[in-house]
Amino acid sequence: MLSASIGLGLFTAARIVEQVRTGIESLPDGQINAAYALGFSIPQVYKEVLLPQAFRIILPPLSSELTNCFKNASVASLVGVMELISQTKTISEYTQNSIEIYTYATIIYLVFNLSLIAIMGLIERKLRVPGLIAGGQK
Repeated sequence: MLSASIGLGLFTAARIVEQVRTGIESLPDGQINAAYALGFSIPQVYKEVLLPQAFRIILPPLSSELTNCFKNASVASLVGVMELISQTKTISEYTQNSIEIYTYATIIYLVFNLSLIAIMGLIERKLRVPGLIAGGQK
């Protein structure tokens, strides 16, 4: 359990850090220069100027990362984490109804992932910036 948690945590953290870094780097240099011209300190530049703008750019890859994290938890079951697939296997062995049990597990995965995608889609639409590539029309 501990090794799976550490492994998934480090893997996901590395991917999220890269997404945040590229989101910040995608902003125009003029934003940073304007913040410095206003006398902001480095933490204020990030807190007040860069991160609020970059968040809207970072959100779509973060929503994808959320679903990937859920799917990677299934891989963690190989190192002993009790979750849906390992429970499905146990139930299947007791009932001998493998097809039905795995069908239910698949439906649970689909419902959970589609719910995550729908929620993140709503958040992305609410926070989109008109005029940007993903912003669409106002």
